[in-house]
Amino acid sequence: MNGYSIITPDQRAEHLATQGPKILLTGQFGVGKTYTIRTIPQNMKTIVLDIESGLMTVNQWMRSKEGSHIQTIRIETYEDFEDITVLACGPDKSASPDSPMSQAHHDHVMQKRKQAGYDVEGEKKMFMEADVFFIDSISDLTKLAFAKAKREETTNNLMRVYGNMGQWVLGALRHWQHNHAKTVIFSCKLSQEEDEMGRKSWVIETEGRKIKNELPGIVDEVITLADIPKTGDNGVVIGNVKAFVCTSPNPQGYLAKDRSGQLEGYEQPHWGNLFAKMRGNGEEQTKKAPTPVAHQPKGSNT
Repeated sequence: MNGYSIITPDQRAEHLATQGPKILLTGQFGVGKTYTIRTIPQNMKTIVLDIESGLMTVNQWMRSKEGSHIQTIRIETYEDFEDITVLACGPDKSASPDSPMSQAHHDHVMQKRKQAGYDVEGEKKMFMEADVFFIDSISDLTKLAFAKAKREETTNNLMRVYGNMGQWVLGALRHWQHNHAKTVIFSCKLSQEEDEMGRKSWVIETEGRKIKNELPGIVDEVITLADIPKTGDNGVVIGNVKAFVCTSPNPQGYLAKDRSGQLEGYEQPHWGNLFAKMRGNGEEQTKKAPTPVAHQPKGSNT
């Protein structure tokens, strides 16, 4: 059939069951975003795109049998990221030949790597078999993109630098968004800003406000990893519990959204359990939770 087709609710449900969620994982520096890689189930082949060189916390574990399902690719330049994106997600058939997501660029990268002696067919097979891509991190990716945009801008026009950078990065991230069958986790640092009225709010750390504003709209889920105060029976805070903050509003004002409609306000920081809940089957991947789940926030929308 030429042109558009009408999809029934049953066909739509069947299609969505095969789709991998696109997740923005935020959290303050040092909270343990990269460490959560350890909770990705062993039956899910995972590729980590290492941009910030922050894998020390999981390096030993990845070399063990338990971490054998994890592979890493080091990203040194923004051009590296574009090349990996078009290879891992495939080309955009509608893109112009000069686009980094085009068929022409895809073929160029394949040929370049083949000439350099790489096993391009083996790499292609690795990308096709992967279930999860963990991109660590978007904050550092935008720094690479900014450096590239600044090198290429000969007139020192910062508005053009930020404009080009935003267009490149958002275009690449949307290409990952359209890699429908794969689960993609975009890790990003979180910080607190204060406006001229003294009001504080949490924002993701990126170069350029355009990426900061538009990235949450690209993904299905926005999840903040945070230390949540734990109270005793008398209401007194007795410590902190690490949790995924999954819905808004929440008492801390963290960034969060849940398009699946399956998540509580606070969830155990365990990807296997979270993936199961988002699919709607609620089958936990661990017999015993590695960390307790925080009490649900008042006013949670779930």
